[in-house]
Amino acid sequence: MWVPKRSRRTNQLVAVLPRRMSETMGRALKADRVLTDADTISRRDYELRASRCEPGLEAPPEQPQIPTAAGD
Repeated sequence: MWVPKRSRRTNQLVAVLPRRMSETMGRALKADRVLTDADTISRRDYELRASRCEPGLEAPPEQPQIPTAAGD
């Protein structure tokens, strides 16, 4: 997951703010809706692409076919 460097400052600020202020800031930034407003189809497509890149999940290499004597 890529996270922009500028979000580091926001995270540091939220960490030192009183809870009520950090929750208010989170609501203003709509951080409380990140997971509820997710596009499930885009997420499914992403997960499928990511699973193809996962080491160890690649399909095994194709095995060469051995020709038979009958010429099949």
